[in-house]
Amino acid sequence: MRWTTHLIAAAVFLGVAGCQKKAPTGASEAVIVAAYNRALVDGQFIDHLKPYVHPDLVARIGEAPLLGNREPSTSKTLIGQVLQPAKPDQIKALQNFFEFPVAPTHVLELTVEAKPDAQTTLTSRSPLHLVAAEGGYFIVFGVLNSGLTKPSGPPPESYTFSEEAGPWRHLWELQPAPDAKATYRLEVRAVADDQIVATLLTTEQTAKAAGRGPIRFRLWSNDAEAPYEPSTTGDSIVPFAYQAGSTAGADQFTIDAVALNAYAPMQEPAFDRDRMLLATLAGEVDGGRREFVIEWVRE
Repeated sequence: MRWTTHLIAAAVFLGVAGCQKKAPTGASEAVIVAAYNRALVDGQFIDHLKPYVHPDLVARIGEAPLLGNREPSTSKTLIGQVLQPAKPDQIKALQNFFEFPVAPTHVLELTVEAKPDAQTTLTSRSPLHLVAAEGGYFIVFGVLNSGLTKPSGPPPESYTFSEEAGPWRHLWELQPAPDAKATYRLEVRAVADDQIVATLLTTEQTAKAAGRGPIRFRLWSNDAEAPYEPSTTGDSIVPFAYQAGSTAGADQFTIDAVALNAYAPMQEPAFDRDRMLLATLAGEVDGGRREFVIEWVRE
């Protein structure tokens, strides 16, 4: 009888021990840096970094503006990294713009060098937030702040511009009227011939975001000297970020054969007929000046 009791107790103990959930194991700094370096080469940040994202955030990686896939432009090389504890005051400042479902404990600052041509070298620094875990780290990120309270009814029509202290300097919030029947898109046009250079948000994307708060459009990352950068082929590249409903991402568009050297945001955007000017870009090509506009267009 005594041996039977002991065997039952042992079986129960082993069963409980076997059911205990094992803490997820993080990756080393070197592994995460190597994955980031691969993403710099082909632009597939989600593909390379997703295996190292915290398990509670994997399903939300599409909401991380700074981890979106993008087409590689100039050749970029990772030339340095510094891992340090996250500073509470810096995280608090970011919380004006982002919510952190998993609070970071460390920041991995990555220094990247780009050489658009033989005479030019551009250096930028990008923070990658991490949380310490068993055996290493997980990548964590902030999602765009949804606000502390939800409005009781549809938000009123509103179009605003602001300068920020977060990862992107310039932010436009585009909120159509709640009963609007029109469709909207965000595009880049050449002033000279009114031709569309790029469509940044399609009517399908904006329609899916209808009634879910303003569409947010961001230009000029805070680690860049200008909102545009040259490419090895003589084009100009303009990175941007956006949030449309539950979808967020980072991307870029290219202005072919033009060396951009001027940019101006429209600080009080308003419709002129069915177009709303958000920003202007200008540059030189073949000794002449070319101008471009970023516009919010309704149909």
